[in-house]
Amino acid sequence: MASICFQSTNMILNADICEIILRCIKVRIYNGTEASVTFAEMAIMETVKLEEYREYLLKYCGLDTFAMVKVWERLREAVK
Repeated sequence: MASICFQSTNMILNADICEIILRCIKVRIYNGTEASVTFAEMAIMETVKLEEYREYLLKYCGLDTFAMVKVWERLREAVK
């Protein structure tokens, strides 16, 4: 599960990966394709399910942003 969650961020160091894994445990959307499909399906979801999946998407997007910030930080360090 966690390897899918940060598949595009495999250049992050181990400490950062551990933090990402801990965050992934609470996310039910694990990759960009799944996020895109979920977003499209939200147009026909019932209200209760819509709110649930909205929260999943927000968690996934937050995690994805966090991972990209970590990649950016490592790249910045590498060019110093």
